[in-house]
Amino acid sequence: MGLLTRFFNATIDITTKHLVSSMRNGGVLHRTRFHQSVIKFGQRYYSGPVSDAKATKAGAEMLVSYTVLKTPCWLAG
Repeated sequence: MGLLTRFFNATIDITTKHLVSSMRNGGVLHRTRFHQSVIKFGQRYYSGPVSDAKATKAGAEMLVSYTVLKTPCWLAG
């Protein structure tokens, strides 16, 4: 695995963990519209119903992955 790939993966992991921790109980983003949309986005990833915590993690990871990987392409574009 290349250095750039490891860098992007580490960036995605760190940002996802921070975002999910902000959406947990008592976090800044807990039960906001943004939190609800991330849950819905994460539940679409799974074929059946899942817990809010699992959906939040999946939704946040997809959102961060898309943002981290697409922004440099948009800036270069």
